[in-house]
Amino acid sequence: MGRCYERFAIQKPRVGGMIRSFESRLRKRWRDFYGCDTATFDVQAVAIGDVCFVGVPGEVVCELGLEIKWNSPFARTFIAYLATGYHGYMTPMNLMAAGGYEAQSHRYASADTLKMVKTAQDAMVELRRHLYPEDDGGDDPYPDNQHPPIVNMPGMYKGSKWSH
Repeated sequence: MGRCYERFAIQKPRVGGMIRSFESRLRKRWRDFYGCDTATFDVQAVAIGDVCFVGVPGEVVCELGLEIKWNSPFARTFIAYLATGYHGYMTPMNLMAAGGYEAQSHRYASADTLKMVKTAQDAMVELRRHLYPEDDGGDDPYPDNQHPPIVNMPGMYKGSKWSH
């Protein structure tokens, strides 16, 4: 492998996935449509090394996607929309209050959007703990905590443990 690609190689790849569900009360319009009061929604987390893909059951607006990313224990987190089903737009409460297209297609109680975010965060934390368990000494073996190379310096690897 060429030297310029070495920093992108996963030394000891750890791959895993997890599916978690949350239940929510449907909004009246959708209760009538589905003929039930509640629905169960799935959230999926799939990790390859320090990259995590989070599958959500609809089209999450930017604010909710960022909330999931901000609280992710992985170095890089990507949201996969419509990955576990199609349940319309998913919007935070302030967008529900403002109205609009996204709010009209939101199928479950607006406060339950936090359940979706929390379910995603819990799945990522549990997945991370499964892939990178703490050792007996309490050290965190997460890849980005182990001597990360400094790549922003002139000469690329100069000044890091990767210097040649």
